[in-house]
Amino acid sequence: MSPGKVYSKAEVEFLKRERLSRWATILAVAGLTTATATFIGGFSTVITDKNFADAFGVSRLRETEKLAAENVAIKEQVTALRREVASLRPATGVTPTSAEVAKLEEAVSELTKRQNRIEDAISRDPARALELPLLRRDLDNIKESQAQAAESMSQRINQVFDLNKWLLGGGAISLLAIALSILLSRLKPRVEP
Repeated sequence: MSPGKVYSKAEVEFLKRERLSRWATILAVAGLTTATATFIGGFSTVITDKNFADAFGVSRLRETEKLAAENVAIKEQVTALRREVASLRPATGVTPTSAEVAKLEEAVSELTKRQNRIEDAISRDPARALELPLLRRDLDNIKESQAQAAESMSQRINQVFDLNKWLLGGGAISLLAIALSILLSRLKPRVEP
């Protein structure tokens, strides 16, 4: 509309319908853009979900390192007990009772046996030595991962429901705007006599 021009009623009605048609087209484009952005945003978060990562995490190498560290600790305990037994010898002038020496020697021999069993298990077949604890750990990890997967699935389902609401709403608004635009563009202005 030009500011100085005088329009007839038919021209004014036509311009109003044209303006409404433009607004309807703009709303349709905005609705489709919103629906597309929602669709892309919703499914990109499902695809990049962190719960698809490995559920077991801890490797068998760490278990072997743990057993090796326990072996070192046992060796240190054996060395400390041997020093203690040596300090109780007659060099100090005090003779330990045979019961004390027997207890210490028994503890040393028990620790030595444990150390030898651990070393044998590690040296023969590290996988077999770790099998039962690893199976138990794996079972616990599977239980935990199943619980996490169920929670994640619940969150994804809720996310898809929300996504569908936005998509359907955006689609409905777009369809209404397109229909209104078509309707307004097809209406012919009435010419009054």
